[in-house]
Amino acid sequence: MILADKIILLRKRAGWSQEEFAQRLDVTRQAVSKWEGAQSVPDLERVLRMAQLFDVSTDFLLKDEYGEEALPKPAVRSTMDTVPENETAVPDGEHSNNVSAEPPLRRVTMEEANAFLSAVGKYSSIQASAIMMYVLSPVPLLTLSGLSERTGGGDALAVLGIVLLLLIVAAATVILIGCGHSTAQYEYLEKEDIDTDYGVDGLAREYRARWDDVCRRGTMYGVGMCILAALPVICAGMFPAEWGLSGAMVGLTLVSAAVGVRMLSRTGLLHEACDKLLEENDYTREKKRRRRESRLGDASGIYWLVVTAGYLLYSFVTEDWERSWIVWPVAGVLYAAFAVVWEMAEAKSEQKHR
Repeated sequence: MILADKIILLRKRAGWSQEEFAQRLDVTRQAVSKWEGAQSVPDLERVLRMAQLFDVSTDFLLKDEYGEEALPKPAVRSTMDTVPENETAVPDGEHSNNVSAEPPLRRVTMEEANAFLSAVGKYSSIQASAIMMYVLSPVPLLTLSGLSERTGGGDALAVLGIVLLLLIVAAATVILIGCGHSTAQYEYLEKEDIDTDYGVDGLAREYRARWDDVCRRGTMYGVGMCILAALPVICAGMFPAEWGLSGAMVGLTLVSAAVGVRMLSRTGLLHEACDKLLEENDYTREKKRRRRESRLGDASGIYWLVVTAGYLLYSFVTEDWERSWIVWPVAGVLYAAFAVVWEMAEAKSEQKHR
């Protein structure tokens, strides 16, 4: 077993994220990532420090012939040991085989990791397209409403536009539910602490490198399309109001934004898949623990239900569908602020109760 794999094994056995391990060695997380990816080798001082932290010999770290089987087994707590205040004493004879008070980590095999990454590669494009459909859903309504004003088609075209909007939203929802069922078995990667088999970290980094070009172009073009989305609305003021082009211009704005959102969504899904297996960025053990204990998910559901109800109520009462769509980008920006404030409040409450 090479040094890179031993560092991964020992770090995860200790229950540390890359950030936590880096802090203990007084190095950057990027340095740890390079060591674990066999892109660089720590100096002798760091190797000695690792041996002390992990309570292993430097021979074990540096000699490839030593593998996981050479590690000492975790010590079994004696029945005479003092029980910490936060633990419950267990009668003699009932805990002789207990190794640790912590539950065992969920094991991720090489086959499971490969199947997960393959599924993400397959379904990320479909999921991103479904998200794009949500953004595009008002376009038929805006187009038909503008056509109704110019041709005098009455309310029939507006009703048809509403029907098409609901059909697009329903189709997008069905697609997302189907993709969710196909990847439901991997949902534990978002919340549970994991331990990976030999080679899984290397596999995740290999997929990350494979997707790197797609993600880079997706981010670049996606951001560009979202910025250009404002152009049609700005240009709408150049044409006389009697031409009735405002709806079409808003439609073009939504099309541009939808394309950008699709690119950014797929990029995010691919990045997240690798982060989940590597327990990096938003999926470190500390952040997963906070998510498990957080009530943000429940609050988010209520938030978006209120936004949706407000949007539909305002739009149906005023019939101002050409402008009511603005509720969604505004709600998105406000939600980001809402989520940050909620997490800050939970963190403050956690510190208070420590």
